[in-house]
Amino acid sequence: MSKDNAYAALQGMGLTPIDLTEDHAASAATNAPTAYRGKSANGQLVLRTMRMLAILITRKVAIPDALSVAAEAEPTRFGKKTLLDIGKKVAEGQSMSSAMSKTKDFASSYLISMITAGESTATLGAVLERLASQMEKDLELSRKINSALAYPAILTVASFCLLAFISLYMVPALMPLLEQNKAGIPPLIDFMHTAANSITENAIAVLAGLLLTLAAIVAIRQQPAAKQLFHEVIFRMPLLGKMLASSETIRLCSSLGLMLSNHVDLVRALSISKETARTAYFAKAIEAAAPALKEGQTLNEAFAEFDRFPSTFKALARAGSETRALPEALSQIADIQRAILEKQIETAVKILPPVLTLLIGGFTGLFVLVIVDTIMGLNDAIY
Repeated sequence: MSKDNAYAALQGMGLTPIDLTEDHAASAATNAPTAYRGKSANGQLVLRTMRMLAILITRKVAIPDALSVAAEAEPTRFGKKTLLDIGKKVAEGQSMSSAMSKTKDFASSYLISMITAGESTATLGAVLERLASQMEKDLELSRKINSALAYPAILTVASFCLLAFISLYMVPALMPLLEQNKAGIPPLIDFMHTAANSITENAIAVLAGLLLTLAAIVAIRQQPAAKQLFHEVIFRMPLLGKMLASSETIRLCSSLGLMLSNHVDLVRALSISKETARTAYFAKAIEAAAPALKEGQTLNEAFAEFDRFPSTFKALARAGSETRALPEALSQIADIQRAILEKQIETAVKILPPVLTLLIGGFTGLFVLVIVDTIMGLNDAIY
């Protein structure tokens, strides 16, 4: 019995296979997921491709022809070339998963594994349709997050511009008047004036320093230790920490549920899902869960010691294991956490703009009060 038939037989009995191992060497199609370990460089391109191929393959269009049609419909030059290259490899006898795995900067190992499962179970059209639906949900969630961050980002930029305008133009213009004050120049104004003069006199050095700092930040963020520290800081924040945990849980449960429902055993599905984790904490949790599953623990027990997983995950994972409906339970967890994350985003959008507005307004008001108080002091001295 083949691995896929064994999986289907066990699943038909209401069981979730933990790990299946064939006695003979794996086929080229099975090895395809490890041929390329990169991640998709263009989510929109992959989404368009999955959606178009799902429609065509479901209607019994041959895979090389489906790839050719997808290439014709692709609006980008890179996408056209990529799909034509994949179609050429398929026409030469390679499977689509193998051809995609050998195409740089196109598909992740997770996506390749799902396509391999679809090919081996003759459900490629359905698998591609589900992949496209999942990717659409993920991209829509990303758009919502970016939209939510846009207004706070604009307010932050506006506050820096206002600070620069006050320091570089208003303060120098008021200095002749303020210097007549017997009480001396107010400390806030004096600090802003000194800082503005330093920046103006050393503009080239300041600009070079900013560029070097930016380059250093970019370089440091590429280091795993720096990323881990940054994520730890986010995790400890009241609202942002929950948002990050929800986002990670959605990716894990979406990928696991989709793979389990397409005849990928649980341990292998976990191994592939590790690539979807963006934080070291969740990657470590996924890595630690595999040995626990092999020892006979359920999914919720394997993740029990990792307390940053939402309670929804542990409750529904336990229910799914007990009712032998783990793929459905994982899909439900992803949907529930997606809805929770959207609510968390709405809360953040409601909180951040007023806070930033108060900070900007507070600083501006303080500046105006200092100026008015100084001018009133000058008036009292004159009269």
